[in-house]
Amino acid sequence: MSKILVTGAAGFIGFHTRPASGRGDEVVGLDNVNDYYSVQLKRDRLQQLQADAKFSFHKLEPGRSRRHSQVSRPDIREVVHLALRRGSLFVENPGVYVDSNLVGFVNILEGCRHNA
Repeated sequence: MSKILVTGAAGFIGFHTRPASGRGDEVVGLDNVNDYYSVQLKRDRLQQLQADAKFSFHKLEPGRSRRHSQVSRPDIREVVHLALRRGSLFVENPGVYVDSNLVGFVNILEGCRHNA
């Protein structure tokens, strides 16, 4: 049994990733719970996930944290990176898009590299 990190845990795919693991792994979920769509829906999903003792949640914006202590934990063996901002945001607010998608992705990779 290992620990899996799932970013974007409150999103549609992230939410459905947990039950699909089925191996008995512990899951650490990360999400910034932004207001791109219903925050209440995201909270409801997280509440369902947190009913499982093998799931823990941390609110975090991947693009804003240079050190991902959750990613760098030595007990994390797998990372499912699903956190992202929609592509049309690049036109509306390129800085937020770049911070979340590009910087966030690099931060996740760096956390994995330091954990290797």
